[in-house]
Amino acid sequence: MSVRASLVVVKSDGSTKEVAITSPRLVVGRDSDCQIRIPLADVSRRHCELLFAGDRVALRDLGSSNGSFVNGERVSESQLSAGDVLGVGPCLFVVRLDGSPEDIDVRALWAKQQEPGAASEASDEFGNLQPPDLDGSSEMDFDFNLDDDEDDEQPAL
Repeated sequence: MSVRASLVVVKSDGSTKEVAITSPRLVVGRDSDCQIRIPLADVSRRHCELLFAGDRVALRDLGSSNGSFVNGERVSESQLSAGDVLGVGPCLFVVRLDGSPEDIDVRALWAKQQEPGAASEASDEFGNLQPPDLDGSSEMDFDFNLDDDEDDEQPAL
């Protein structure tokens, strides 16, 4: 049985946007052919990929300059669980599997990423993040190209 997977984008204005994942492989980066495009200098052209197979979800860094983070830890590969927080450049995403987690506390999420004493390797990277403007004066744009049929096969995780 396959799991319903989505990413919840935590926007800079404090709002969230859920994006259902329908492809077995998504590439995140600033290049125009990425399924999740983040047009920022801190994000590599092809930063990382998300792989979905059955009830398993994984993240693999694609040699990005600034690294990919799961729950504040820099990773090259990681199996993901519901509620895991992905850091790509200054952007945060929450993994939602079969509707869990139902609620996301944006303020707590950003506060945790900013905590002193967070994972030492990630703290420098996350130390440069700005918490979202919860008054709504700014917004970060993302491009989603989830209709790409380039990978019809299920990837091995």
